[in-house]
Amino acid sequence: MVVVTSAEFVRQFGTYQRKVQREEVAVTSYGKVVGYYVSAEDFEILQQAKAARQAYHPGELTEDTWDDIDRAEPSADAHKLDHLMDGAE
Repeated sequence: MVVVTSAEFVRQFGTYQRKVQREEVAVTSYGKVVGYYVSAEDFEILQQAKAARQAYHPGELTEDTWDDIDRAEPSADAHKLDHLMDGAE
């Protein structure tokens, strides 16, 4: 990842516009990262991931969703974590 000051980012925007097609650009101000410049493709992937992690209030769930939750079973790998709950109450 490229790290650049905000002043440099503004002065050399064309350069970073090309670089962002290969890797993300972190923009700093006074030594702290204030934002990231990412390609349009990466931004779309981030938006899709964000939408997939949508949180809902229980009152917003449909009956079908509640039925799916009632029928859900843990994966076989989930049982490997049972030891973490031993003695927990």
